[in-house]
Amino acid sequence: MNLLALLLLAGTLTIYVSPGHPYSLAYDRDVWTPGEEEGVDIALTHRSGEVIAAVYALTGETTLDELRAIALKNGRATAPDLKVVSEERTKKDGADILTMHMTGTAASFRGIYWAGDGKAIQLVAYTTKETDADVQALLDGLTIRVPKKRAFTMDFTPQKWRVTDDGSGGGAMMFEHNAGDAIGMVEAIRADVPKGGVRAHVLELAKAIAPRVRVISEEQKTVNGVSVAALHLEGTTKEGVDTAFYGYFFSGTGVFVQALTATPAQQFQQRRADLAEFLDGLQIHVGRE
Repeated sequence: MNLLALLLLAGTLTIYVSPGHPYSLAYDRDVWTPGEEEGVDIALTHRSGEVIAAVYALTGETTLDELRAIALKNGRATAPDLKVVSEERTKKDGADILTMHMTGTAASFRGIYWAGDGKAIQLVAYTTKETDADVQALLDGLTIRVPKKRAFTMDFTPQKWRVTDDGSGGGAMMFEHNAGDAIGMVEAIRADVPKGGVRAHVLELAKAIAPRVRVISEEQKTVNGVSVAALHLEGTTKEGVDTAFYGYFFSGTGVFVQALTATPAQQFQQRRADLAEFLDGLQIHVGRE
């Protein structure tokens, strides 16, 4: 069991979630007392009274190299002979971060630095030999909430399609044609579907809707720089509706993306141009290695 889990059980862990910046900070309230300081997102004082930690949350484009230079400049305002004892560029919560230990005659600091998406986070603590373990535990409690890259985006025409479900609940994005006679669905699932197995995989999925579905046409297309399988299927749904399905399907590294449209079979030729235009708006961002 890790330290955070033990603190949770002991009831001494507090988790501060920044309301305006992409991070949270877990700290032991028996060790650290929160306070306010101008220009600081959250300030913490060690129970010894000798250590102060602070999170500086910045808005604006910057880099880790620039944050490193800022950290040294600020530290040398207190300890002119401050030097970097150790530093490492690594990943934390999927984010690229810089960790540094800086020491001078008058002060010693440990810090974590992150920059991305027009924001920057700096967690810096004054430290002493006696409090070093507590400071390290505090640094370990920082979580960077980097937005996960979406597997796909859809560029569609609002005059023709409207979103009925944005997929924010973890499911598929759902669309409906403004004429009311066609629907669209786009989703990404974790799956390793071999390139040669896309047709069979799609048929199995479609049979759950239309048990006797058949493939009318199949071709490979390049859509926004990505090769996809384009399939036109038709079948009678379990509700007895003759339905045409037209979709693009992508099999990548650990991911399967499907963009599928459906319309009554007798409407397919009339709607085909709109369905193809909709599918052509698919942009795939993952699994392309």
